[in-house]
Amino acid sequence: MNLASSLYLAQAYIRKHVWKSVLVVLSLVMTISIPGGVQIIVTEFDKHMNERALSTPFIIGKKGSQLDLVLHGLYFSSDAPGTITMQDVEDIRTENLADVYPITNLRKAQKIRVVGVDLEYLSFRNLDLKEGRKFAMFGEAVIGSEVAKNLDLKPGSHLITDAENVFNIAAAYPLKLNIVGVNYWTGTPDDLVVFVSLETSWIIEGVGHGHEEIQKNSPKNLNNGNPDSEVISASAAVLPYTEISKENAGSVHFHGDSSDFPVTAALVLPYDQKSSSILQGRFLSSQDNVQLVSPSAEINELLSVVFQVKSFFQAQMWLVTLTTILLIGLVISLSLKLREREMRTYFVMGCSRWSQAQLLTTEIFLYLLTSAFLSYLLLGILSLNSGYFVDTILASS
Repeated sequence: MNLASSLYLAQAYIRKHVWKSVLVVLSLVMTISIPGGVQIIVTEFDKHMNERALSTPFIIGKKGSQLDLVLHGLYFSSDAPGTITMQDVEDIRTENLADVYPITNLRKAQKIRVVGVDLEYLSFRNLDLKEGRKFAMFGEAVIGSEVAKNLDLKPGSHLITDAENVFNIAAAYPLKLNIVGVNYWTGTPDDLVVFVSLETSWIIEGVGHGHEEIQKNSPKNLNNGNPDSEVISASAAVLPYTEISKENAGSVHFHGDSSDFPVTAALVLPYDQKSSSILQGRFLSSQDNVQLVSPSAEINELLSVVFQVKSFFQAQMWLVTLTTILLIGLVISLSLKLREREMRTYFVMGCSRWSQAQLLTTEIFLYLLTSAFLSYLLLGILSLNSGYFVDTILASS
């Protein structure tokens, strides 16, 4: 039996027993794809985490979990251990040792992180605008590309921050953010958040707000029913406004000293090695409630755990692969048992045992070839989108 005849008969058998063939191919695809997929995700995770960590020598925040602080400040994927103040940021700036980029990351809008930053942060991360402009006044926001795509937002759209507690009448009211810009896709956590100014983030926190002027003839005046009354009082229709416009922006004011306003983290980029050493020495001996953390050290420690888990997983996969091969062997042996009459017919027709073995080998080869092709497609798609998957996993944690 020549090769063409073997291929013809093997294809005919596969088409005849399509469901059995599909199950065998899917088993092989899973056996090949899962270890490869894990390798791709872990490699991308390693690259993704290290790139961002290495670009940020230090991060400061409230004393607590150092890893949580790094994940919070760099990847926006964890709650901060607490808040520090703008005074802590200014203390480093006044020493002229490093560039400092404060961040407030306390609230969400439709479950998307709302991150307060300076415009310098956008330049530091090379976040160029695809549409619109950067925020210039209170209440304006620039969104990541994935946020724009997932929520179908663009310049001119609006996004309302999530209420802190609908049962707490003393809590800050949600703020209606005006979307003024959309960033280009970068393949980083910046694609998955909403950026506002630090001042806007403080307004969301209730540190700043505005007031609506009540006129005598306004429907929001409780004494509207008595035109002779000189007393003006607000009805329940008046709340601290939830949208900031050009008309009412002038009434926005902040309570307290700006040096006490909250910051959840600040990225610190020393000017040189000497500045770095001075900063580390200062925080090493500091007794206050602020810590200086090296993101790369924390990420390397995290990745060491990840790779340990990966090694264990790979050991498990060898067992799974062996089990799958044995099961496929069982399927083939049972198939041969059921195909005894078919094989006998081939023998009567003049096919030798070698030709029958060649036919079975061709069938197995077709299964393997199809499985390898499908696995290649799946792993190719995963490789192209691995950065997005890692970002999404981190953002949702």
